[in-house]
Amino acid sequence: MNSKIIGFYSDLYWGEVRAEATKYADQSLAVLLTYEGGLLANLSTNIPSAGRLPPDCFYGKNWNENQEIFREAMKSGLFILRADLPAGKSGFVSAPVVQIKWPNPPVKG
Repeated sequence: MNSKIIGFYSDLYWGEVRAEATKYADQSLAVLLTYEGGLLANLSTNIPSAGRLPPDCFYGKNWNENQEIFREAMKSGLFILRADLPAGKSGFVSAPVVQIKWPNPPVKG
């Protein structure tokens, strides 16, 4: 699985967090967050039934264990909420559309 570094941000609890873009099996955008200890979270969720999104956009996983992680990632400046696009819905969840804010500095910080 090939990934592209989106950028880095500092989290009070997790320390330096790295955001990476990769793809799900259906080629939709996946975003992973890692830290010194390994995988922190999937910032994205795959909802194929919700339809295709514009490039650099993904459905954000902002519920359960991801609530605080999602909030901090959104404050990092690496991502933009796209309220102009409909949320992806599946079962009891509704996932907002998030866009990667390119370009981001390739250096740690």
